[in-house]
Amino acid sequence: MKCVTRIVSLGIWTAVSLMAQQTPQLPGLQQAADKAAADWQELAKGLEVKVARMLPCDPRVRTSIEEVSRASEARFAALGQYLTAAAAQAKDDSAMVKSLLANQEEMTSQLAAEQAQLEQERAGIEIQLADLSESAKRRQGLDDWLKTLTSIVAMTRQRAIEAEQQAARSQELAALLRNMNVSAEAREGALSAEASELNAETGGWRDYYAARLARAQTECVVTGQGRAPGPGKKQ
Repeated sequence: MKCVTRIVSLGIWTAVSLMAQQTPQLPGLQQAADKAAADWQELAKGLEVKVARMLPCDPRVRTSIEEVSRASEARFAALGQYLTAAAAQAKDDSAMVKSLLANQEEMTSQLAAEQAQLEQERAGIEIQLADLSESAKRRQGLDDWLKTLTSIVAMTRQRAIEAEQQAARSQELAALLRNMNVSAEAREGALSAEASELNAETGGWRDYYAARLARAQTECVVTGQGRAPGPGKKQ
C-alpha cells in the first residue's frame, strides 16, 4: 500500500507541475496578443489628432481610420487565438485533476477501511496477550507463547501506526486535489467568461469604427472641404 500511495502522490505532484506550466504554443500566442494590442493602442491613441490635421474630405482620413480598424481586428483575432488555446489547456487540467481526485478519494476510502481492520486486529490480539499474561503468572511453560504473541502485538501496532499515517497522508492529498479542482474549474470559467466578453467587445469596436467612418463622410459632405470620396467607395 505504501508503494501505491507513493505512486499516487507522484502523480499528484506531476499534475501540479503540469498545471503550473503552459503548453508550448501558449507563450507565443500570448506574446502575439500583447503585441497586437500594443500596435492597436499606439495607432488608436493618435488617430483623432492625426485626423484633426486633415481636411474633412482628405482620403487619408478614411485610410487612417481603416488602418486603426484593421489593427483592432488583428488585436481581437490574436487574443481570441490565445484564449482558445488557454481554455483548451484549462479544460485538460480540470479533467486531469478530477480523475486524480476520484482515484485519491477511492484510495482514502480503502486506507480507512484497512486502518479500521488493523485496529480491530490489534485490539483483539492485545486482549489475547493480556489473557495469556495472566495465565503465564499461574502456569509454567507459557513464556515462549507469551514472547511470540508479544512480538505479534508489536508488529500489529506498527502496522496500525503506518496505516494511520497513510490514511492521514491520503486525506491530505485528497484535500489538496479538491483545492486544485476548485482552482481549475475557476480558471476554466474565467476563460469562458473572458471569451464571451471578447466577442461583445469585438462587436462594439467594429460598430465604433464603422460609425467613425460614417462621421468622417458626413463631415466631408457637410463642409465640402477637400476632395470627397468618389462614387462606389466603401462607406
